[in-house]
Amino acid sequence: MNMEKSAANTVSFADKVRGNQPHQINISDLLILEMKGSMPSIRLTKQAIERGRRYCQFSLIGRPDFNKIKLKEVKKIALNLCKEKGDWKLVPLGKGFFMIRLVCEEDLRNIMGGGPWRFGDQILCLSKWTLDFDRAIQRSFTAFVWIKFPKLGQQYWYYEILMCMGRALGSLMGEDKHTLNRDFSFYASVLIEINLAKPIPQ
Repeated sequence: MNMEKSAANTVSFADKVRGNQPHQINISDLLILEMKGSMPSIRLTKQAIERGRRYCQFSLIGRPDFNKIKLKEVKKIALNLCKEKGDWKLVPLGKGFFMIRLVCEEDLRNIMGGGPWRFGDQILCLSKWTLDFDRAIQRSFTAFVWIKFPKLGQQYWYYEILMCMGRALGSLMGEDKHTLNRDFSFYASVLIEINLAKPIPQ
């Protein structure tokens, strides 16, 4: 009797790995695999594609230097970064990329409008997920550049003013510590991220 009860409570390895499925589907309703020449092909429904897009629509993509920081540390920093209203999840994508999956536009705006975001001793650029993102062919077209504003009157050395000036040229990353402390007044330095695929402002 005990052996029968134990066998009834046994969970297979497949069941453990599979976990709880989101919903049940009728196998007969699934599309049938076709062949286009020698290549297998399947036509996805618009509803299925839209569900996948909605899952990623408020997500961010980042690529830190994992030679300088471990994934465990990235997750810890992301936990502090994502103290937002909605749920979130950190998803490693391979090739050094990871995705921060958010569930609402407000959280996305808060993170994109904040920063600069430091992961260890490196400043991390976070970009919005796009439909054509492909980690296998993704190339970086941006660079961090220090912009110098010479002969700038001291009345303009306030953080908000310098950030406004830097924003006219690229995405804001921060100020030089000597600029923040006003250690010298030859020039003010602002760190920005510029898109090298577009014309660089003169």
